[in-house]
Amino acid sequence: MTTEEKLEHFRSVCMEDAKAHFAQVVSEYRSGLNATLEQHKKDARRRQEMRIEIETGKIEKEIKRELSMDQIKIRRDVSKKQEEYKDRLFEEVEKKLSAYRRTTDYLELLKDQIAKIREFAEGSPCEIYVDPEDKELLPKLPEGLAVSDEGFLGGTIAVIPSMNIFIDNSFRTKLEKEKHEFSFITGGQNGEQ
Repeated sequence: MTTEEKLEHFRSVCMEDAKAHFAQVVSEYRSGLNATLEQHKKDARRRQEMRIEIETGKIEKEIKRELSMDQIKIRRDVSKKQEEYKDRLFEEVEKKLSAYRRTTDYLELLKDQIAKIREFAEGSPCEIYVDPEDKELLPKLPEGLAVSDEGFLGGTIAVIPSMNIFIDNSFRTKLEKEKHEFSFITGGQNGEQ
């Protein structure tokens, strides 16, 4: 083998070795780049998922806040309407009470209340008052009654001083109590709440 051939052979072996080394370096570099790319993709996905989770949380909070505000407004509106209907209802009740006070049943009710008050007093002196609008009924009622200075929508009130007792059978007190305790039943079918 001539020098020239030896050189050519040496050059060829070196080139193949260099090419193999180059291929190995490129392969390692590609593997490294692929690993870095995969890690970058994972990190990007994780950041994207976190961002989506944060934004989803913000949106859910905003929806809940708006829903809560809407519910409060609806409750306020419902409450306002209920108060309007309640006022109308009790105005109607007052009208019916006014009509009832012109009946003989009302006169009998007053007589019954007066009898029960006197029975409860057991002979002790008592002051029994009727509503000023019932003044014309005095001749039809038992003796010893007084007309109150203030109206109380009918019924009677009484004071038994010796027993320190006040008896309130007035329609105003009963109506106010009912109005205070009254509430509309709301909810599902058949009164379910």
